[in-house]
Amino acid sequence: MGYDLTPFQHAYIIERFYGNTSLRRISFDFRNNFGLPISAATVLRRVVENTITASEVMEYLMKTECIGSAQKKSDFIPVLGDIWEVDETSLPIGKERVSLIAVKDLKTCYFPAANLEKASTIETTARALICARDLARKCPVELRGDGNPAYEKAVRLAFGRKTKLTINKKIGPMGQDQSIEGTFGASIKSWIKSKRSLHSWLISPIIVKGYILDYHFARPCEALCGQTPAEAAMAWNPLDGKRGWPALLQLAEYYGKTIVTSKKQNKISKRIQRQITLDELPLIDNNWTRKDDPSTGNRNKQLRLGSFLT
Repeated sequence: MGYDLTPFQHAYIIERFYGNTSLRRISFDFRNNFGLPISAATVLRRVVENTITASEVMEYLMKTECIGSAQKKSDFIPVLGDIWEVDETSLPIGKERVSLIAVKDLKTCYFPAANLEKASTIETTARALICARDLARKCPVELRGDGNPAYEKAVRLAFGRKTKLTINKKIGPMGQDQSIEGTFGASIKSWIKSKRSLHSWLISPIIVKGYILDYHFARPCEALCGQTPAEAAMAWNPLDGKRGWPALLQLAEYYGKTIVTSKKQNKISKRIQRQITLDELPLIDNNWTRKDDPSTGNRNKQLRLGSFLT
């Protein structure tokens, strides 16, 4: 049986999940606090659904120059400094190890890119740097990294000659902790350990995106005197004094309708360009108004959630 949860209850679930609380513990505490018997699998499903929605909305807002009829510049475009760091962190997905390639702005502690890749190569590193460049709408003056041999060519591919690469080579087995390694890398490794590792490529990228959103919007940073990286990098301020996931879910609800409308208009435009016939119109209308897509339910059932439930 499904439940219509309140925004507060949705925020409660997702905040606990991106903390160090196990799914079974979240399920147990939710029953005690709200009197609703939801399972651990339901908790994860709600987390994935809310993370997808919030992630899509934030990506839309960050990539949109103007919002509203007044053509006001978006308050969600991050304004970053001139010195960035790049680093890769090895993470477990089942029995495999994958690389999280992260790019961090030292001024705001904001991550313009954090890509989950199967390997750290010149191509995957360049892809992360290009994502960071496109989101920030600039190239950094300086990029700092460790002795990864892929960095030099990747920087040239992404930034050309506009960025100076500074290498701080590792000394000994412990290496030299950069800002990413000493804070974010250790934090996400500890968090994944509390979840008994990531599980599959189907949902792992979604979960990692959610962790980055949590880091940006929900966790006050000591280096920023209690601000979150999003508050330091953006002109946006929390809605009604709300921070973290309550604000993200409120934004997702408000702007989600705009995104859905925009996508529908794009679909209409593409169909018109294909010069559809009158016989096709009823079928297209059925697809637009269709609420329950059985394929969606089947995909949800195919999510392998085993490692999160232990």
